[in-house]
Order: sequence, then C-alpha cells, then structure tokens
Amino acid sequence: MFHENGVGHPSSPAPLPAADLLRILEEKDRLLAQQQALNAELRKHILLLEEQLRLARLRKFGARSEKLPFQGELFDEAELEVSLEEAEKELAEAEPKKPRKRHTRADGFNENLP
Repeated sequence: MFHENGVGHPSSPAPLPAADLLRILEEKDRLLAQQQALNAELRKHILLLEEQLRLARLRKFGARSEKLPFQGELFDEAELEVSLEEAEKELAEAEPKKPRKRHTRADGFNENLP
C-alpha cells in the first residue's frame, strides 16, 4: 500500500479506525431518524392544510353558501299569503266583475271568424 518513499497511494484512502466508523454510522442513523420525524410532521401538516382547503371550498361553494341571515324574510310564505289576500280584496273592490256569458255549441260559430 505504501510506496518506497513511505507515502500512501493517492487513489486509495487511508483506512479509518473502527471507533470513527461507528461514530459516523451513529450520526447517520441520528440524522435519518430526525429526517423521518420531520417527514411525519410535514405529512400531518399537509393533511391539516388539505382539510382546511376542503372546508373552505365547502363554505364557499356548498349549498349553504347562499344563505344569509336576512334571506329567511325573503320567502316568508305566511306573509306572502296575507299580502296576496289583501291584494285580491283591493282588486275586487276596485273593479266590479262583468258577468261572463258562457258559450255553448248551440250558439254556433263566432260571427267574426273568416
């Protein structure tokens, strides 16, 4: 492994002591465990954000998105019926009804037909 002058060959690294190799492997395992913990935490965060996005879309585009607090008054059927009855009474008082003549087949055809 050594040349005649006592210098190691440049293409082959010097062997590391076993204690250094164990220390490097322990450090690698520690860093890998940290990375896995970080990945698990990031996955949880992504799931939380996806759920928040889903809920925001439901709030924005869901069936309940068009319901505002005052809209219950817009279609109050009881008030609408009372208003219609009052309007019908006013119309009945304003215009007397003309009696309608019922046409029967015995009357024949209308004279105005060509």
